[in-house]
Amino acid sequence: MGFTACDPKLPIMFLTISWGIGGLAAAGPGISCLDISPQHAGSVMGILNIFSNVGGFVSPALVQLLTHGQGKKYQWQSVFFMTAGFTGAASLSYVILGSSVQQQWTAINESEVTVETSGQDERRPLLSGARRLS
Repeated sequence: MGFTACDPKLPIMFLTISWGIGGLAAAGPGISCLDISPQHAGSVMGILNIFSNVGGFVSPALVQLLTHGQGKKYQWQSVFFMTAGFTGAASLSYVILGSSVQQQWTAINESEVTVETSGQDERRPLLSGARRLS
């Protein structure tokens, strides 16, 4: 963006492409929350969103510091390079450290699940097999 001329069509095209690619990339971490903890996926996703949205309220102050309120082309280039660096570092850390293995703390002990049926307590596994849909 910082290297485009004054033609407004090129930055709009770049923003559209980057948002599209960003939307595709967001599916990986989002589905990983469901993979690592099916029972607590909503809570895990909420915690993930807390940390991922920090940039949304830190970036305006950081842009103000980097551009000094003037918004010259070279200052915006440094903002975009820094953004690209942070995005690349976050993506690389997810590729290296990310895992979709179900975590041990989320496992259900199937032998201790109590299910009430017909007014009687019956001990049976909650996840006692899947039914075939045919």
